[in-house]
Amino acid sequence: ETAEREARRAAQSGDAYQELLAEGLRYLSKDDWRRAAKVLREAIEQTLNDLVDRDLVVRADWVDEEVLDATPELVRTMSVRPPRGSGRVRLVRIGEGAGQVDLQPCGGTHVARTGEIGTIRLGKIENKGRQNRRVNISLG
Repeated sequence: ETAEREARRAAQSGDAYQELLAEGLRYLSKDDWRRAAKVLREAIEQTLNDLVDRDLVVRADWVDEEVLDATPELVRTMSVRPPRGSGRVRLVRIGEGAGQVDLQPCGGTHVARTGEIGTIRLGKIENKGRQNRRVNISLG
């Protein structure tokens, strides 16, 4: 049971990490990466770890698919669309009130608080297209 719990915790941390990462990378252009890759890497890693250290609440709410249709900016991923078809979509919120840092559709598992993720270390960052990066990480 412990191994199963550890595997679930890793999946939960990974899902919450991806959403924090999307927020951290949202405004970076290709030129930003070329000019200051090392500085950006350090800044992104520090920003992500600051969000983890804030121990923000992570919770899910459900909305009708029509709400998602009326608010397309909630979908932040380029190639993965939120799970649909049941009439409702799950929104994951990281932080609350003025301290909210993310809100987007997600069907994955998540930690209850960002502090459960542990330290984030960025690994290799691969260019997968004009606006697409693959970021390898280690958690712990």
